[in-house]
Amino acid sequence: MTVITGMIGVIILGFVVFIVLLFILKGFCLIGANQVGILTKNMFGKKMPEGQIIARNGEIGVQARTLMPGLYWRLPVVWSFAKVPVVAVDIDSIGIIESIDGEPLPKGRVLADEVECNQFQDAEMFLANHGKKGPQVGILRPGTYRINSKMFNMSWFHSTLKLIKYSGKDIWIF
Repeated sequence: MTVITGMIGVIILGFVVFIVLLFILKGFCLIGANQVGILTKNMFGKKMPEGQIIARNGEIGVQARTLMPGLYWRLPVVWSFAKVPVVAVDIDSIGIIESIDGEPLPKGRVLADEVECNQFQDAEMFLANHGKKGPQVGILRPGTYRINSKMFNMSWFHSTLKLIKYSGKDIWIF
């Protein structure tokens, strides 16, 4: 009887160790060299103010701060990770940015003024510097950028000029 009881205890202990190990491993996230990590806080924080979409100060929701390449661990019940590719703008293109969070655009304005935010790579700085919600004046030039894609929507346009002849006249077009 004591041998069976001891085996049951070892099996239960092994099962508990296995579950704890799975819980710990689930909290790890490896962000690769060509990826950006986006954190979402699921619980144990303040609620965001009404109208705010991106969390700035540890509030519950998608965080403005991104994770650079590396190995990270967060408590898996509280946090979740999303890995997105870095934004690459080709040599013959430009990137147009639209912010989904920020202060409202002033009446009559179509584009938001450019604010210091490391070319949209620092969403916390964008929000702290009173960045406006909506289409931005600032563009992304050719290069690679680590942008929080849950904060900024991006579109790419070819920026190559072409010379065409129209009715005997030279016309430059994009």
